[in-house]
Amino acid sequence: MVFYQLASHLVERRLDGNDIAGQASTYGVAVTDSSASSSYSAVQLSLRNNYIHDSKRAVDLVLGGTNWSKSTFSFINNTIVDSEMGLVAQATNKAMTLTYRNNVFTQNGTGISLNVDNNAAITHSHNAHFGNVVNFAGAAISAPSDITDDPYLDFAVTPPEPLEYSPLIGAGTKTNSPPEDYWAQTRDASPDIGAVEVMCDSPPCIPTGGPFCGDGICVFDETCLTCSQDCGICNPANCTEKCHAEQACVAGACVFPCSGAKVPGDYATVSAAVSALSNSGGTVCIAPGSYTESITVAPMAALSLVGSSAKSVILSNTVTVNNNGGTGAITFKGLKFAKGATVNDLSASHPLTFSSCTFVGVGGTNGHALRFNRTYNATTAVVDGCDVAGNATAHGVVIQDYSASSSYNPVSITVRNSYIHDSDRGLDFVESSSSFSKGNILLLSNTWVDNNTAIQLVASSYTLGLTYISNIVTENGLGVHLDPGTSATVTHTHNLFYGNATNYSGSAAAGANYVASNPLLNFAVTPPSLLPGSPAANSASTAQVPATDYWGKTRNAGSPDMGCVEQ
Repeated sequence: MVFYQLASHLVERRLDGNDIAGQASTYGVAVTDSSASSSYSAVQLSLRNNYIHDSKRAVDLVLGGTNWSKSTFSFINNTIVDSEMGLVAQATNKAMTLTYRNNVFTQNGTGISLNVDNNAAITHSHNAHFGNVVNFAGAAISAPSDITDDPYLDFAVTPPEPLEYSPLIGAGTKTNSPPEDYWAQTRDASPDIGAVEVMCDSPPCIPTGGPFCGDGICVFDETCLTCSQDCGICNPANCTEKCHAEQACVAGACVFPCSGAKVPGDYATVSAAVSALSNSGGTVCIAPGSYTESITVAPMAALSLVGSSAKSVILSNTVTVNNNGGTGAITFKGLKFAKGATVNDLSASHPLTFSSCTFVGVGGTNGHALRFNRTYNATTAVVDGCDVAGNATAHGVVIQDYSASSSYNPVSITVRNSYIHDSDRGLDFVESSSSFSKGNILLLSNTWVDNNTAIQLVASSYTLGLTYISNIVTENGLGVHLDPGTSATVTHTHNLFYGNATNYSGSAAAGANYVASNPLLNFAVTPPSLLPGSPAANSASTAQVPATDYWGKTRNAGSPDMGCVEQ
């Protein structure tokens, strides 16, 4: 830690091109100024081209003590990573001048926190804020010139430098920019944001005359039509979006094949088709459109609801799946549940599958993206290749099991190949009722991003089992919280935890064959795929590996990738 206690006359200090790391309880750079006389000149401190990381607070600027405290801080072209708080400035009734430009704040708990009044002068522009649990706190705000996209840093080197397609390249301002970078190499007329300057004026930085298409990354304006090498093969080649392996391309759109009762056509509404086929079973083929009806699915026989794609078939009202006796699988494919879906008390004889679906949570008591309620029967469900998003008050996948008899079989739910993001809790499995509750939850090859908590299990004294294997858990507030009680069993291996404000809570801890480095995800596509050099590639467990990934692509069973997308 670098610590300055400045209580005298004019002091000028500069930190330039340093690697500075604190730890969980210490700061990277800490400044305390308690000047004792109004005649003293302002402290001047310049921090530039530094890599400041893995600290409780990367930079802590506090004007305390007397009202004569005054300081001028210049914070230019630094890279701030993996700290509980990035830049913290505090000055009440003190003359603080703070300028921060061309800095990268990423994968911190809080990026910038300012607690200042109108005696402080704050100037800022051309900073990058991405992947922090909270970008701004207190009086901190963004500027129009700021970058809010993934900075694409190469963490294989220290300090991390921009990859060839990083939006940091050429995005800084020349104002106050130091003439040289961390490595003492000359910055150009359009400087990069962060500590390291890449010898390239604008992305993509590729060899002269070399094509960008073919590098294995589907970014910028590339599609499966313009660059099948990077973005996948169009089927046929007139689709401008990436299709699932089972989909065909019809009139420029990806469509799941379907043979059965048509809506609209054979039936005017989805509910009418479901009601008509409830006893006999069958398939409902749903055409593109937004369906505003409330839908309840409670069949006596096997029933499938298939949309052309989750982009084009939107169930915009509540969808409920209930037990109605009988037997047979219930399947949903290629649908968007715009107000989520609730599954109540299915028996084991009605196995349920959601595949290639999108779920959106709307908040409120029952507004989670996908909710499983089990009171009596043994719900058996698979969520495969789905996009699941809640919101600040809505969870992604919620499992509540209140079994009322010891004779009932355990609930069994598998979530695999799915992208679970932007939820209060990505998966919430909480038992709080009958002592007969029992369930088995299997989480395989999912990608968890930007959730307040990615995975939570609270079991008390219930007989529960949780297995999570080959998942990528990154940029969440909390990675996993486990409170398994006395009877739950937790199994985990081959997961990647990185860039969360806190990786583990409760009894959770890293396990065998874990990866703890940047997964290098390509957030230009949904779900985010692996960039070249990702440590998640070929690092998954070969046990219980799904046969295909989010897109229906066959996984390499001998050396599969972590996360929902196979490279």
